[in-house]
Amino acid sequence: MELINRMAAIGAIAVMALGISACSTDSSTSATTPTERQRMLEDDISHKLTAEELAAMHTQGKAGDAVQASVTYEAHLCPDEVASGDVIGRFSSAENFVYYSFDGKAGSSVTIKVDRTDCNLDPGITLARGKATVTTGIKWSSQFFTSTELRYLTRNDDFNVPSCTTACGEDPEITYTLPLDDVYTVMVYRVGIACDTVDATGFTISVTGDGIIAGDDCPVDSDGDGINDDEDNYPDSDTQPTVSIDGCTSGVDNEPLGDGAYMMDLINECAANAANHGAFVSCVTQLANEWKAAGLISGNQKSSITGCASSSSLP
Repeated sequence: MELINRMAAIGAIAVMALGISACSTDSSTSATTPTERQRMLEDDISHKLTAEELAAMHTQGKAGDAVQASVTYEAHLCPDEVASGDVIGRFSSAENFVYYSFDGKAGSSVTIKVDRTDCNLDPGITLARGKATVTTGIKWSSQFFTSTELRYLTRNDDFNVPSCTTACGEDPEITYTLPLDDVYTVMVYRVGIACDTVDATGFTISVTGDGIIAGDDCPVDSDGDGINDDEDNYPDSDTQPTVSIDGCTSGVDNEPLGDGAYMMDLINECAANAANHGAFVSCVTQLANEWKAAGLISGNQKSSITGCASSSSLP
């Protein structure tokens, strides 16, 4: 009987939360419509709480987690990036969540997608604005969400049929128009009871759309050579298609040489460091000999490169 009373209390709190939903979500959004309220009711997963979890929720009330814990973010999500993770704990405690962040742009849409890699995992996700340092007041839905660091936006449990055959629900996906230029938090947790097994933990997560931007925490590849600037010895490489020296086109492909360098980068260094024309030609000739010895160019191609160097007015 006590468990039934607690569940009734949870239901009463849920109805009250729906009545003041404009206060529970981001202040820049309008009040929910009847249709949205119905969707929120259908999307609620309180009925999946175990008796022990329900008792803990009853004790904590709307104060969030009884003891605050530090929040550690698994990764900062960047455009065109797929991250992976493992979720161990259930949705009943924010300490169990796996946290991700991304930088978003006001008025633009993002799609957040989680795909399980373990069939018997039943994942869910919650989207909030801001970034948290502690778990206090963080919950999976708006019903108990009282965090002062995060503003609850929306959540999802089942959206896409997973790639593997399973009776453990569907994979979550959220498409949402972001209210402000800000950092956003995505929380991943496990939902199911009967089908969800403890040893099933793996998933991938991605954020796509015009709303996600490459912020300071995202790697930058200025020259587009596939090597991030922080690992690129030549972050602004000369990536023109052929080796050209002072207007003379050799017809030789400007090949990448590793560590972010292209042939033209080294030739440009010869021009920048040579004391006179003879020193420049000697520097380019040495490079061409090394490239030929490494099998990167033929003898004729070597002659074309050194010929362009000789006929130039560099440095």
